[in-house]
Amino acid sequence: YVQLSFLKGWTVQARDAFKRMHRPVELQCASRYVPQPGCDRFSAPASKGPAMSAARKTLKILALIYFVLGIASLVIGIAGIATGKLESTYGPNAMLATVVLVAKGVVDLAAGVAGIKGANKPSQVDGAFKLGIVAAIATIAQAVLTLPAFGGDAINYGAFVIVVYDLFFVQQAHEVKAENKDRL
Repeated sequence: YVQLSFLKGWTVQARDAFKRMHRPVELQCASRYVPQPGCDRFSAPASKGPAMSAARKTLKILALIYFVLGIASLVIGIAGIATGKLESTYGPNAMLATVVLVAKGVVDLAAGVAGIKGANKPSQVDGAFKLGIVAAIATIAQAVLTLPAFGGDAINYGAFVIVVYDLFFVQQAHEVKAENKDRL
């Protein structure tokens, strides 16, 4: 009899342990996008905010291009300062033109970063707007200083295109700024 009561207690303990280990569990979806068997509903992720407007997308693309142009200007300017071989191309203003090119590279890089931040968070677009204006002025200064390379009286078409690009960047930053005012 003692032996049977021991087995009875042991079986009850085993059954309780089995129930604890194998209790019903709520099924969870493997993917948030595709409904899985056992899931009640389709669950899409919650949006972090309103969709990015066309002006913000354009500003972001322009800012990425600015970022790349800034790095390229820095590399060209630092290489020009390091080699010192720009005098034959740019004449007596070679060193000043190279310093302006490096400064423009820094401004372009900063404008690119500010433009990306402003496109992602429109309340911070004011820095991109101001740096775009500074970049346009630096491009004009660079064009004036590099005129000897084009014979002194030729039009620097590359600088003209970059100034138009700078002004388009400023216009997009202004548009994002206006959208942000409307949103608030």
